[in-house]
Amino acid sequence: MSFDPDLYRRTLRLAGRGQNGQDLNLSVIDAGPRDALRTIVFLHGMGGYAGYWHHQLNHFYEGSRVIAPDLRGHGLSDAPISTYSRDELLGDIEAVLALLDVPTQFILVTHSFGGALGTMYAYKHPERVEKLVIIGSAVRFDQLENAGRFLLRAPSWLLSFMFKILPVGKRYPPGHVIHAQYKNAVITYDGTAYLKALTCPSLVILGDKDKLFSTKAYQAIAKLIPNAQEVTLPQSAHQVMVERPEAVNRALDRFLGPVQIEAERRARRDRHRILEQERPWLKFYDGRTPYQIRPPQGPLQRHFEIAAKRFASTPAVQFLHTNISYKKLDKFANRFAEGMRKQGVEHGARVLIVLPNIPQAVIAYFAALKLGAVVTFMEGQAAQEVVCQRVAELGVQMVISMTNRYQDLHQSVLDAGAKTVVFTSYREFMGVRDWLLFTLNEHYTAGHRMPFLRKLKSNRQVYRFHELMSLKTDRPDTEPTVDDIAVIQYTSGAGEHAAKAVSLSHRNLVANALQIRHWLPESRVGDERILAVWTLGTGLAATVNLAPLLGATVILVPRTDPLTLLQTIKRTKPTFLPGSPRLYQLLSQVPNVRKFGMASIRVCFSGGANLPIEVQESFEKLTKGRVVDAYSTMEAGICIANPLAARKRSGSIGVPLPDVEVRLFDASTGQECGVDEVGEMWIRGPQVSQSYWNNPHATAHAMKDGWFHTGDLAKRDEDGFFYLMEREEDVIHPRLQDDGGQTGEELQDIYPSEIEEVLYELQEVAEVAVTSWREDNGALEIVAFIVPRHTAIGTLEPLDIAHLHDWCRSRLRPDARPTQFKILNKLPHSATGKVLRKALRGLM
Repeated sequence: MSFDPDLYRRTLRLAGRGQNGQDLNLSVIDAGPRDALRTIVFLHGMGGYAGYWHHQLNHFYEGSRVIAPDLRGHGLSDAPISTYSRDELLGDIEAVLALLDVPTQFILVTHSFGGALGTMYAYKHPERVEKLVIIGSAVRFDQLENAGRFLLRAPSWLLSFMFKILPVGKRYPPGHVIHAQYKNAVITYDGTAYLKALTCPSLVILGDKDKLFSTKAYQAIAKLIPNAQEVTLPQSAHQVMVERPEAVNRALDRFLGPVQIEAERRARRDRHRILEQERPWLKFYDGRTPYQIRPPQGPLQRHFEIAAKRFASTPAVQFLHTNISYKKLDKFANRFAEGMRKQGVEHGARVLIVLPNIPQAVIAYFAALKLGAVVTFMEGQAAQEVVCQRVAELGVQMVISMTNRYQDLHQSVLDAGAKTVVFTSYREFMGVRDWLLFTLNEHYTAGHRMPFLRKLKSNRQVYRFHELMSLKTDRPDTEPTVDDIAVIQYTSGAGEHAAKAVSLSHRNLVANALQIRHWLPESRVGDERILAVWTLGTGLAATVNLAPLLGATVILVPRTDPLTLLQTIKRTKPTFLPGSPRLYQLLSQVPNVRKFGMASIRVCFSGGANLPIEVQESFEKLTKGRVVDAYSTMEAGICIANPLAARKRSGSIGVPLPDVEVRLFDASTGQECGVDEVGEMWIRGPQVSQSYWNNPHATAHAMKDGWFHTGDLAKRDEDGFFYLMEREEDVIHPRLQDDGGQTGEELQDIYPSEIEEVLYELQEVAEVAVTSWREDNGALEIVAFIVPRHTAIGTLEPLDIAHLHDWCRSRLRPDARPTQFKILNKLPHSATGKVLRKALRGLM
């Protein structure tokens, strides 16, 4: 993956340094190891931003800690009405260095007017600046050539107008910033005394075609600094570090010296060597995927807010024929957050979102996070009793649901303890065409019409969604920490155990999004399209949490029947499709599926259940993309996946993502398993939850010393690739009498997935699930529940049961052959696509 500096952005809140004593938010890129032997701070000039240093950050970040702030009024930082004087700007820089805990000595690299600020800082704090680099700067800034003088002396209203109408102008700060900084900082600067007094080693880099100042003005700097080095690069103008990045990097390397670089590289190689010994799978990583990722420094919604500035006009969500840009979505979230705040939702309050995949769900999600509230998602059609149970268990403050749930939810959730109920309709964010079609065809027949709500009622508890959309678009003042809980999401309860509420912190969710982002090194920033088929609660990590890091568009799909999905794919052309094996099965079985044009899909993440090899191969033929089998749980997120660039390993779920540790333990002996030995998976990493909500017993059982005990059985090959076998509770344990007592050897465990793979080889089988139980006389019954392929496409011809027995007899050992075959129209599934084996046993 090419270096993306915005993945390392964080927002620093500078107390009391904003307008009228308010806090000031500065955006800062902070990359590279914190324990690096050296730290380099980069300062851009007036009208610039931290992204100008992209090539230098990329060059140095692996061996050095690199820091590049957006100065006030620039880039993604706040632009308050203030003086923008040199003292004010220097004060911001000093505050940033203090908040980032920058070492006592560091290297300062500056450009243009950043050179003036860097010179003043080195003069004021000579003990802190180890070395100083000044690029394209001058002693005085009142000697600008004609174009620069005109631009900086133009009135602020004219500058703002120019920047709005010119595409290139969108990169520049607002007119009032340029006007104030030019008047109060730039035009009055004279660096003669500061430059003469510098004592640190200094390097001056110039471009031979830089015409912003006269050649004499540029060359005066090196003459004033004692013992300064000067380098003039040909064929470059004012933005020399952008125009000739490799030449600038070579000059910096020579000036900074090779000793520390080599020492740091040796230390990094040693660390990698140790990691590779502990985690053999690392050598199969894509060369662009790091072994480790910097821990999250800010809450989840910060990445969304950065995307709202970085990808302002890029669609954040697409719903039917309506696009909502990142900038507009952020404003909607701010407005709804203010409405929620007025209803008493505050830091730590629980918000239950019972919605399909529609824009209101995304708006409410980010609005709640901005307030420091905790979100729980449920399916839009979740049963009333389950919704009320969740409200009571979690102590929910606000419930948000669809208008067609008004009759069964508006009073019941209030009785269960909720304080406010909000209802919304598909129509609220539909375009005109979709609005008319929905109104004529479904709005009334599907029960979306609501009674009149008395708006003037003082003790009102029921609202429409748009009523909470305040006119205030400012970001809320409150902000959670990375260790605050962001989401409480329930497990599927697909096994023998009841669903458990998993507490996920901002750190967990951001870490998992960053892991997935680095696992997709070929992603095209600002140009990816993610099809959200899973409910948002199930697919958070791969949809709305990941999208801001990529500037991707999330295509919201409220209805997931195969035909609707294929029509959506044809119209929207998604590039990334996270889903379950069942999804890929259903899509590949639709008649004439190729006519829907699925070639746009480049990557599919398959999680939630084992991906049958036959399903994987058939879907890859349809899309020409790659179906990546992965392993995920609600407690640990998406934590194991196949590398995109590695050779396929049949049946493998892949290798752990960066910073994830996986170990296998024998449940009977407690000993760690070796190569090709089956054991329970234990997972540890920054994305792993540390607790279940209000369930200390379950927490103590499953989460010990940072390790999550999954209950899933797997094995690992010598290269570190993992193979998921089965849930521990689903493993079939045969006895000698089950095999007729003909062998004196202990019989091996039977994994249902092995039987299912054999049956999937049959063309007439669309879906299969194997389970077992014992009769009252102790006899073992192994039953295969099968959905025939012809049933999936609408015909009703029965399967030949005798043929199924013959097929298994020739491919499975005697004790592993199904004793019964049951034909069903469909199998019961959880929201994540897992087969509910407990429900199948109930059918018997």
